[in-house]
Amino acid sequence: IPLMRCVMNDSNIIIRNLNAVGQNIVKFREQMGWTREDLVVKLQLLRCNITHQILADIEKQCCVVTDVQIAFFSEVFRIPIEGLFSPKSGSRNGTE
Repeated sequence: IPLMRCVMNDSNIIIRNLNAVGQNIVKFREQMGWTREDLVVKLQLLRCNITHQILADIEKQCCVVTDVQIAFFSEVFRIPIEGLFSPKSGSRNGTE
């Protein structure tokens, strides 16, 4: 399944915030002392089809994340799926 990469709109502005978990993936990866390459290898060993570039785009919030990928991140970090989402990830601008 092709994922959306960082894209530019007509004004050449990079569109981000395409996922709600990217920042937490960075946080958990760094807490474990893993590089992006370390995490990619661990995910691939679990049979997750991910590359360094896809992981970088997820962390930069430049692509969507599939439910399957979220399940793999949960497994590799040994946290519940809900832990990948920040407390306010379901609200918009903190108003909901």
